[in-house]
Amino acid sequence: YMRASAEANRAESLIGVALVVQRVSQPPQLAFHYPPTPDSLLPSSSDGDRLRHYHVFEINTHEFARLALPGVDRSCEHAQMICRRFSWVIDDSNHWYHPLDAEAPKRKAYDHIRLESFPCSIDTMFKMFRSELATEPVTGDARVSSFNIVFVLDASHERTLRQAEACFQVSAQLAKATVVEEHRCGYLTAEVDKLDSATRSFDDSDDGKGTTFAALTDYWMQCSSLAQTLVTVYQELRETGSSSVLFNGCLLVHLSTAVTEEPPTPSSYQALLLTCDEEQLQSELPIDCAAAVRRVVHAADPRRSLADLVVTLGLPLQQVVNIAKHLIYWKKAIMVHKISRHRTKVALASTAPLTWDGPDAEAFRVAFPRLPPLPEVLHMFSAGRLLKEVEEDYFRLEAAEFDKVVNWLLVRGFLEQLPAYYHYIPEDSWFGPGDPAPDPQGALTNAELTGMHKVLQANGYADDLQFARWLVNTCKTKHLDVQTLENLARERSKPERFVRRCSFLVKYECDAGPEQAG
Repeated sequence: YMRASAEANRAESLIGVALVVQRVSQPPQLAFHYPPTPDSLLPSSSDGDRLRHYHVFEINTHEFARLALPGVDRSCEHAQMICRRFSWVIDDSNHWYHPLDAEAPKRKAYDHIRLESFPCSIDTMFKMFRSELATEPVTGDARVSSFNIVFVLDASHERTLRQAEACFQVSAQLAKATVVEEHRCGYLTAEVDKLDSATRSFDDSDDGKGTTFAALTDYWMQCSSLAQTLVTVYQELRETGSSSVLFNGCLLVHLSTAVTEEPPTPSSYQALLLTCDEEQLQSELPIDCAAAVRRVVHAADPRRSLADLVVTLGLPLQQVVNIAKHLIYWKKAIMVHKISRHRTKVALASTAPLTWDGPDAEAFRVAFPRLPPLPEVLHMFSAGRLLKEVEEDYFRLEAAEFDKVVNWLLVRGFLEQLPAYYHYIPEDSWFGPGDPAPDPQGALTNAELTGMHKVLQANGYADDLQFARWLVNTCKTKHLDVQTLENLARERSKPERFVRRCSFLVKYECDAGPEQAG
């Protein structure tokens, strides 16, 4: 589960891409779209102008262009949507709805299509990024003044709402690259001229008499590098969820529709386990990486909690937690319960591979050539025993090598840690023939208090009867894991070793309790 899946990240809901442009003092026009409109939807017309009277994505081309550049008509209530996210949805009745921007109320998923875009005024974008552009804008009445790269999604797809934000980000990134090249060399205007010329030439040619959109699309792509780039982005996003294109042959643009969620905030009593080699991760970090990140990566150890790292590194807890979340987000680490050979029990996960061949078995053989095959090793961990017991019974390895095996299995999700919980277990010798039996949920009996006091005296804790009573009552009424109980002891100014040495009063064991804390 640690490897990002291309199948999970690909933009399956994406069904098309379109380019809408507007020249100075001219209405907006649809310059390019992909995939081509099916020939069955072409209007029946004998003249060569029938390409200008068709529907794209089941919307009239003129209406599509007008909607895609909402700021063209200054009386339009959506004029403020220029140079910011602009979304709209069209249902089965071809009714279009108000834009779904950040301030708009949430709406339900509709039945038909959803369009995500970043309508862009070139002059406005130039002012926003003027410090990054070394050239002055191209001028002239024939130049393109506004444009919009629109991504069309299937609104009925289950992943559309999650991928809509990513498609908007892709549109915005392409828009910025387009503005940069338009100001540098008039790239967009030149490419639109090529597309218009290709359309006119195709209409006037012999091929145009039996016009098909598949043939016209091929003609567009032969004439325009921008059309080729948009088609490449569309196809790669659908197939893998990511695309890297060299825009106009000089700007490298990385795009992705992978849907990611912020990882949950880890507890200070959890430990950080790297999913790759530390040296490899250190080499992948950028040159200007914060020193604190490198220190946390170097000190990360599943046997040391984040609280331990705070003490060792002298860093604030919040900074360590944020670095841990950052590493988890980039799939470079996972959070686990703090591992101890004498206290951690593990069991075989349901996803563990039990076959003798396959990529996991081969990877294990390469990583640990001296060990038995992966299925045999997994069998050694399948009894829900302490790590110390597994190591002593089955492995003849150095401690560091055994730790590597455990880490390798945990990272791939083949092992599950069993949380340890404290339970109150009274001694039989405390009770005489006439004493009442202990109540699992009730108050302590006189026999239990007397027996506890004797045990505390014998172990040098005669003055801690009150805390011991609290400890036992807590374990009787709640299902507390080891770390939580030790934390409670510290809050009452009791050292952790007191709880550990009180194993004669409360014992911990692994099970699935109703309140799995920590």
